[in-house]
Amino acid sequence: MRNFFISLFLITSLLFLSSCEDNRVGSLETINFRSDGTGLMEMYVDHYRWIGGFEGFHFKYFTQEGSEIGTKKWTRNYSPVENFDYEWGYRYHLIVKKKKYDPPIIDSPPFFYELIKVVSKTKVDDVTFKIPIYTTCSGCTPILTGSQSDGYSLLNSKKIDCGNFCEELAEVKEKEKSIIAIFQNKENGMIILVGLES
Repeated sequence: MRNFFISLFLITSLLFLSSCEDNRVGSLETINFRSDGTGLMEMYVDHYRWIGGFEGFHFKYFTQEGSEIGTKKWTRNYSPVENFDYEWGYRYHLIVKKKKYDPPIIDSPPFFYELIKVVSKTKVDDVTFKIPIYTTCSGCTPILTGSQSDGYSLLNSKKIDCGNFCEELAEVKEKEKSIIAIFQNKENGMIILVGLES
């Protein structure tokens, strides 16, 4: 009889433990996620942004959601995060509420995010990243703005230290070339150009 109760206890314990398995994203999604894809969720935002958009160029986030969290895969996310004070050079762990536009906005992603909480903000140093600089979009805000004497920026907002590549960057702007710029984050919130690829 004693062996029966021990066996029953072990089986019950195993069933209980397997149902309580820690799945960081899954636990939030199962409690608060709806069938329409909206609800409370975790999101990671990378330390730099990419340039894209539907009407002209804008900075967008690289994000991880769901099963991507903790992997090397970062998704180009077109959707804004309301009330999020983003700073280049930091990787963020966020709790957000994913919402649908109601009514839907033409030529816009169907979802947007509302920041609920910044769980962590981690500085990222000594990592290079690539940002394509296109100059072929007529009517768009130019990606590369400024000059060698006044300083360069991306989309008139993100200041660039052109480092040892100022003359090459001037030629890119003058000849309207499309290139891939390789950057690193700097201490003062700027990014420094460390290489160019054609």
